[in-house]
Amino acid sequence: MFLYGRRPLDVSRCHMLKECGICKGENVGIMFGNGGGARYPAFWLGTSYLGASVALIPPQLKSSALAHTLKAANISCLVFTHHLIDVIEEIKDTPELRNVRLLQYNIDVDVPMLENAQCVASKLKNMPATPLTEEMKSCSCSDPFLCIYTSGTTGLPKAAIITHFRYFLMSCVFRNIINISTKDVVYTPLPLHHTAGGILGVGQGIVFGIPVVLRNKFSVSNFWKDCIKYKCTVAQYIGEICRFLLNVAKKSGESDPAGPHCIRVMAGNGLRSSIWKTFQETFKIPNICEIYGSTEGNTNLVNNISKTGAVGYIPRFLSFISPIKIIKCDNLTGEPIRGDDGFYIECEPCEAGLLIGRINPKSTSLHSFTGYVDRDSTKKKILRNVFKSDDTYFNSGDILVMDDFGFYYFKDRTGDTFRWRGENVSTTEVENAIIKLVGLDTVVYGVQLPNVEGRAGMAVIVDTEGKLDISDLAKNLIKVLPPFAHPMFIRIASKVSMTTTFKMIKRDLLREGFDIKLIKDKIYYLDNFSSSYIPLTEQLYDYIINGKIRL
Repeated sequence: MFLYGRRPLDVSRCHMLKECGICKGENVGIMFGNGGGARYPAFWLGTSYLGASVALIPPQLKSSALAHTLKAANISCLVFTHHLIDVIEEIKDTPELRNVRLLQYNIDVDVPMLENAQCVASKLKNMPATPLTEEMKSCSCSDPFLCIYTSGTTGLPKAAIITHFRYFLMSCVFRNIINISTKDVVYTPLPLHHTAGGILGVGQGIVFGIPVVLRNKFSVSNFWKDCIKYKCTVAQYIGEICRFLLNVAKKSGESDPAGPHCIRVMAGNGLRSSIWKTFQETFKIPNICEIYGSTEGNTNLVNNISKTGAVGYIPRFLSFISPIKIIKCDNLTGEPIRGDDGFYIECEPCEAGLLIGRINPKSTSLHSFTGYVDRDSTKKKILRNVFKSDDTYFNSGDILVMDDFGFYYFKDRTGDTFRWRGENVSTTEVENAIIKLVGLDTVVYGVQLPNVEGRAGMAVIVDTEGKLDISDLAKNLIKVLPPFAHPMFIRIASKVSMTTTFKMIKRDLLREGFDIKLIKDKIYYLDNFSSSYIPLTEQLYDYIINGKIRL
């Protein structure tokens, strides 16, 4: 636990990185296991003073997924903590890491150094505390500050560019919509390599000097204890956090499960409408602010008036000046539909469709689209000739609906990613991992579960010869994929139609889900206690549907 107050102008990090040869325009990967606390954002600032940008590498990545992530941001240097020595050791001879400088940070421990890695802890002891004013003078607000990884709803994870100005602007907007002042204390139990924790949360400390309490990993038992201990007044959440807290409160049977906290507002995304009011009343939260947006996108919405279930609000009388629109799309694929005039068709109120945001290339506001490090990935997210010739819009990849009053509600996610455990899962990444392990055709998608946020992963593996060893697959998936990306269900298909493409079959599989009463193929379920796949029986299926099994 760290209390993060006034800006930690830790120029020692800057001097150390300069000594290691880092200069303006380079990308430095920073990968901190076990959170890293305030040391993590201190490295962001130290790197930025040199005019270099920081790629926030998710610490749960490993093997080929990690190698791809490093390549996606074109990093020249990687700073990692001692918790991740084995993970880095596994890929240090790959092309993606072969020419990357390695800096190992042993935090308050004495452990062996990885071969060819430099010791951060020893270097920091001898660094001066004088600012590098000349280097800082060359920096611009339009320079890249962070690269945050996002699936962008399609394909493998991509590094989204966050400029200094965008970081400042996002922090400023978050502060204003919930009226954060210097009297507040912000509680952030979210991962800092994501936008919510790293920008909206920590940004209050970096930009405004507001105290931010960091917990390296969310803890159900410590959430309210932390808030009380540090007298927090603002807390961040994702939908899963709210569900976990509410489940524990119900089991405890206490009349005041949160205790005497000072929380005046909770802000985040993914709070289900089915538990919204119950959550707010159980924990006596005066206001809940639901926020919708993406790291790289310009389709940002806010519901700061506690409207149950809504992710944002734009009054209907102001809709004509709003850059955000909802257009008609294919119900299954999410592909936008053009009308007879060749342009896309805007949805009527209460009609679900694809959310898009107008791109203003001359703007530096949140309505701009800075894109990804990879230019091809950037182009794929832009829709052209939308409502008139030569106009451009950002494709959010999300299905939303707007009611008659201007409240927006999230419905679903399109493309080949889905949300699970508060993380974006790339179906392409999971498919590639399974195909590499078993050598069989595989398709991956997300299936909906009752009263659970996001979608659980499901993989269909075509095994015509019955040679798949499901036990080995479970063991090997642990080595190559982070836990949240492991398929919850695996369906073994003995045959596949030869008259259609595998991609077309995916549409049919999405309709069938994991309903064992409809599917004749054998289905396996990932048992969290044994970390192994067990046959899905009708009894297990009923337990999952009725919420008797914790997911």
